Amino acid sequence: MDPADLRTRLAEADLPDEAAQALSARLDDSKADSASLTRAIGLPWTRGPAKPLAIAPLRSALESEHFAPPQAVATIAEHVTAHDARQTAAQPSHAPQRLLCLHGPDGVGKTVVARTIARVLDRPVEVIDLAQLGAAAEIWQRRGQPGALMGAVEQAQSDQAVVVLAGLDRAAERWGADIGTLLARLTDAHRRASVRDPFFDVPFDLSHTLIIVTCRWTQSLSADDLSRLDVAELPGFLIDQKTELSRRTLMPAALADHGLTPTDLTIDGNALLVLIRSYTDEAGVARLDDLLRRIVRRSLVAGVQRADTPSVIASEDLFDLAGRPLLPERRDRRAQRRGHTAALVIDEHGGRHGVVLAVLMPGLGHALIPGLGRISMLDTNGADVSRELMVVTAAIRARLSDLQVSARFLQEFDMHVEVPRSTLSNDQAAAALAVAIAIVSLARDRPVDPELASTGSLSVDGRVEPTVAVAPKVLAAHRAGVRRVVLPRGNERDLDELPPRIHDDITFIPVDDIAQALQVALR
Repeated sequence: MDPADLRTRLAEADLPDEAAQALSARLDDSKADSASLTRAIGLPWTRGPAKPLAIAPLRSALESEHFAPPQAVATIAEHVTAHDARQTAAQPSHAPQRLLCLHGPDGVGKTVVARTIARVLDRPVEVIDLAQLGAAAEIWQRRGQPGALMGAVEQAQSDQAVVVLAGLDRAAERWGADIGTLLARLTDAHRRASVRDPFFDVPFDLSHTLIIVTCRWTQSLSADDLSRLDVAELPGFLIDQKTELSRRTLMPAALADHGLTPTDLTIDGNALLVLIRSYTDEAGVARLDDLLRRIVRRSLVAGVQRADTPSVIASEDLFDLAGRPLLPERRDRRAQRRGHTAALVIDEHGGRHGVVLAVLMPGLGHALIPGLGRISMLDTNGADVSRELMVVTAAIRARLSDLQVSARFLQEFDMHVEVPRSTLSNDQAAAALAVAIAIVSLARDRPVDPELASTGSLSVDGRVEPTVAVAPKVLAAHRAGVRRVVLPRGNERDLDELPPRIHDDITFIPVDDIAQALQVALR
């Protein structure tokens, strides 16, 4: 663009004095890049009138559209209210500007919730997928283009936009300590008020931008990182909530994307329930959404091939349209088995109901493992987890008499234990309580309550230690039809945040040590 035209545009733009002076000085430089100058002048310098804060509609949308837990709704409402109060204050605050963090497994709709927040607050929204950035520094600067943050603000054409940084925990795994530096800079009030992207090379105030981060788990973040976040947990959905989301949102969207309406094709209630229970095992609805879209596509193909295609999908149609069920039929809850018990762990889809399976073999089948005796443990992928769960046998051997386990039994038999793998870095030890129940079940020749599941770490003296991610684990137990859950007493407070329906269907049994757990678990 011609320099004279740029000067005219600069004079007409309502820029802060510091920004106007900086750009005017660049216009005097014959080597200045006119493209970046043009885009810098076109940034959203003018702030629109303040809009009334819509907290009541926001709460309603979060509860009715997303089934967000009460604590998550409260955290989001508090953060948005505090952010608004800070922006409308007579004097700018220099206190750290915390970020809202939406935390939960894949598929629970964290980004969708962020979009809902933006919609209710009447703000534009931009999403930055941190997986697409090579380094944390690209938030602030990139070669030949604006940094990701200022690029999002430019795209939104509003300094009051909602900017979502998606995948913070995955980024933390790649960037290490740089993630802490990034969060420190994003929450620093002085630096937010004057962000100077090298591409635009002019200070810009991002104090009014609502920055939301999303992550699957917060365990990869340090205590300092967490102190800069207001964390709202979205652990997943109950079956009836998935059914409602399917009818209200997922199926209509799948139909619309294929040029259909609900009058052209629908799925009956029983088929939808079978699809949710037998074809998915996730906290969210990502796989369910994929299955519904697959059903729509295959129904379209079938309709082209023959005229008698049903417009209502019944459960008997699912095998042809959705394929083989992901999950086998549920085991008989009345069957009492020795050495079998359920453990609640975490995987990439959220909480998971896994089975601990312990079997006996004649003794001296393999070399002794220091600290373990003749007990080997592998996870469901075949990886050795003996070292991670060594505390189990230490706790049992330290209390043989108390737990009614024969020392001779441990000497004469080898034992192999298959343990469900937890993908959360510090959660594998949470299978320890279930492993101990399975081992003692064999040692005492007593079956385990088949309707029971457990989670919890152990100390070497047999105390049951608190675990992490209780809510998604309990949701997994509910999906599996578990009736009783044994968990550490230290996690009892986490139960307060669960939906009332969970408490109606599951009896929770907090325990302090392994002996109490065994008294409940063994028949």
